[in-house]
Amino acid sequence: MEFNAQFSFLVSDQFRDKYLTIQDGTIRRYHESKAEWGVPRLLSLDVFNDVSMGYLVEDCCISGSEVLVIKDSGRTECLSMVKKQLNNIYIWKIEKFSVLD
Repeated sequence: MEFNAQFSFLVSDQFRDKYLTIQDGTIRRYHESKAEWGVPRLLSLDVFNDVSMGYLVEDCCISGSEVLVIKDSGRTECLSMVKKQLNNIYIWKIEKFSVLD
């Protein structure tokens, strides 16, 4: 089984109610024979252990990940400008783009 997916990883700043998020925006193709993927470093150990940063509070860390699985429909769409407009102003109005032949 193969699928395309996009991942992001996060760790919570518990003092400021914010998240540090790592994502590269790359859509990757996965196969069941290679079931692991990750990032080499979410943040340095010095930053993680720094109490003032809020990532590690009373020996507790809140972390997570988001996985977006992208269905491969076999269709792709492309839109290109073939004529440069004056003053670099472009107006595109394309109705029902996804159903055009």
